[in-house]
Amino acid sequence: MPLFGASLIRITIMAAWLLSPPLLVLFALREWNSFRKQQASGWKTALPVITGIAVLADWALFIGLIFAGQIGGFGTHFITNRHVWVLPWLSLLLLMGVIAAPMARGKLAAAIALVFALWAGSLFVA
Repeated sequence: MPLFGASLIRITIMAAWLLSPPLLVLFALREWNSFRKQQASGWKTALPVITGIAVLADWALFIGLIFAGQIGGFGTHFITNRHVWVLPWLSLLLLMGVIAAPMARGKLAAAIALVFALWAGSLFVA
C-alpha cells in the first residue's frame, strides 16, 4: 500500500499543477472586474484580460499537445513537433506583459510561472 499512497500524492500534485493556471486566471479576471467598475476604461485596464486570455491559450496548447501525444515521454515531442522550444519563450514574454498590468499581477504571474514550468519540464524530459 505505500506505493499506492505515493502514486496518489503524485497524481494529486500533478492535477493541482495542471488546474492551477486557469483558476489563477479566473481569480485575476474577477479582481479585474471589480477594478474596472471603479476606474476609467483604457487599454491599460484591459491588459490583464488580454494577458489572462493568452495564458489560458498557452495552457490549452500544452494540454492539447499532451492529449495529442506530442508531449510526454522521452524524446517524443522533438520527433513530432520541432518548434516546441519556442513555447516556453512565449510564457516568458507573457510574464513581461503582466508586469505592465495595473492589477492582479501576482495571480497572473503565478499562472504564467506554472505554465512556463510545464513547458520547461517537458523540454527536460525530451
